Amino acid sequence: MEQDRLTVRSAPGAVTDVRSFAECALSALEAVLTNQATFEQQSFSIAGRTLQSRSLSELVNLRTSLRNEVAREKATREGRPVIASSPIIFKN
Repeated sequence: MEQDRLTVRSAPGAVTDVRSFAECALSALEAVLTNQATFEQQSFSIAGRTLQSRSLSELVNLRTSLRNEVAREKATREGRPVIASSPIIFKN
C-alpha cells in the first residue's frame, strides 16, 4: 500500500487561529462577561445558529461548561486522564 504525506503550511505572515471551537467560544463569552465584547461578539452565528442576549446565569453556566470542555481538550492533548465533572447550574 502506498502512503502519501501532505504538509499544510500557512502563507508567510498569515495569522492562523489554531484554537478549538470551545476555546474560541470561551474567549468570546468571557469578553461578553467582562463588557469587552465587540459588536460582533455580542451576537454571533455558528452553523446557522445565533447566540445573543442571554441572562447572566445562562452565560455563567455556559462559561462553566466551556471551561470544562477546554480543560478536557487540554488534558487529552497532554496525555493526562480526563476527569468528568458536572456543571453547576444557577437558578433565578
